[in-house]
Amino acid sequence: LLNEAAARALVARTIVGGERIASARFFAADAVPVAFRRPMPVWQVVLADGTHVYVGQQTGKVEAVRTRFW
Repeated sequence: LLNEAAARALVARTIVGGERIASARFFAADAVPVAFRRPMPVWQVVLADGTHVYVGQQTGKVEAVRTRFW
């Protein structure tokens, strides 16, 4: 299972601007934000520009990216 440090590192490596992380928060499958829309445990990594990157705790992959234009 992916921990917060690993989720942050993945975002920093794979997302343009991903090294500028403002916060990270874990959501259980039954409590994900509406913007994510899928019942799976995820880390929500928020970037300095307001982009929200959702990283699957079990998959270890970026599952969704939400910008202010999404």
